[in-house]
Amino acid sequence: MVRELLEELIPEDWHLQVSGRLHVVVGTWPTMRLRYISRFASKRELIDAVLCSMAIPGFVATPLYSPHSAWRGFYVDGGHVF
Repeated sequence: MVRELLEELIPEDWHLQVSGRLHVVVGTWPTMRLRYISRFASKRELIDAVLCSMAIPGFVATPLYSPHSAWRGFYVDGGHVF
């Protein structure tokens, strides 16, 4: 549901506008190391990063998988690491 809303509201070139300026913090699963993502190759990759940053295991969601070659793996909310 959140993905659909973001896809509808975010302009197609938004990933170009925010690359290098927006820093999304996610935690790797299961090691819980922080990862900062600030370069986005597509609108979909940007949305995936935002969704991964909102995944709180056991509360809202399970770890989310990212298929993107630059940061492939399972991720959770970066704040959950602490």
